[in-house]
Amino acid sequence: MPTPSPSVDEIISTLSNSSLPTLLVEGDDDLDVWRLVESVVTPVDILPCGGKDKVLELYRRRAEFSDAAVAYIVDRDMWLFTDPPRWIPDVMLTDGYSIENDVLSFRAVEKLLDKESKKYFDKLINIASDFFAFEVSMRLRNRPVAGVIRRLHDVLAQDGVTPSESHRRAIGYEEPPGFLLDIIRNGSGKYLRGHVLADCYVRAASANTFRQRYGRKQLFEISVMFDDEGTGMSRLRAQLRLQLANYGVALS
Repeated sequence: MPTPSPSVDEIISTLSNSSLPTLLVEGDDDLDVWRLVESVVTPVDILPCGGKDKVLELYRRRAEFSDAAVAYIVDRDMWLFTDPPRWIPDVMLTDGYSIENDVLSFRAVEKLLDKESKKYFDKLINIASDFFAFEVSMRLRNRPVAGVIRRLHDVLAQDGVTPSESHRRAIGYEEPPGFLLDIIRNGSGKYLRGHVLADCYVRAASANTFRQRYGRKQLFEISVMFDDEGTGMSRLRAQLRLQLANYGVALS
């Protein structure tokens, strides 16, 4: 049984009595990724709050723990396709759809893909992008459809290489606008939902010639170690460094 996340009041109490520089994150379904990030942002303590709404509520109530060295970050999510609220100028947003997008590095993972598995990866991205573009299009038209594509297996037929026609019928699929599909497909590392992007990497990396199996955690570990200039990890570290400099905290 999962441990219930702390309440906003409990988190405020913790922050008020802490001397550690802290990064507040959503952490409801991406805690494993944040634990990897925590290992490379010493001495920052990453505190999962249990969702975006809680992180933003803590930002609203920041005056109650004003002496604590605290930074905030939430997934950009659908704000990639609209504008984020103007009242959160000091809350960091992921560059891509979610923290998974920012941490996963194609330059790192592509080393695990041979010619055939790269073709398979591109095919999976095309299928996933088509469904996700439909989901985004419907949301932008204020006609949200539930359960379109949370994970890659939602939209694949049993052969694992073609889209599921039964799922298309179940969600009332309509062909998405071409410009939106192109944005998501050509910029999948940023625009495709992070869980789905990770699924594409895992399937493709495990389909290489040597049949070496890779898990989700392994691919994130490889990406975190590939902390090169221009990667999502390097951008995150730079943002966090600026946020915490106001409190006299220096990242190692």
